[in-house]
Amino acid sequence: MCVIRIALIKGKLPDYLTAIADAVHNTLGRSYDNGEENIFRIIQQLEPDEPIFEKNYEGVSNTDNIMLLDILAPEQTVVLQQAFSAGLCSC
Repeated sequence: MCVIRIALIKGKLPDYLTAIADAVHNTLGRSYDNGEENIFRIIQQLEPDEPIFEKNYEGVSNTDNIMLLDILAPEQTVVLQQAFSAGLCSC
């Protein structure tokens, strides 16, 4: 079983939230050896002042549209983790 928590700033349209949740779900199902039917998604919408993060972390300029993914999954290999990251970046 995998549990994915997607945290982002409040105010996004329902279609946007569904598209994000589906993209993460589909990519995780393809990348991890877990099966798409064993993935649960939680969308957490935060007030604008709740997330605390560096605006220039790792040299990347982050905006208030930042999204945090918290994935609880059985141990996966580095190769599978990299496949997930690459797959999600291509969405």
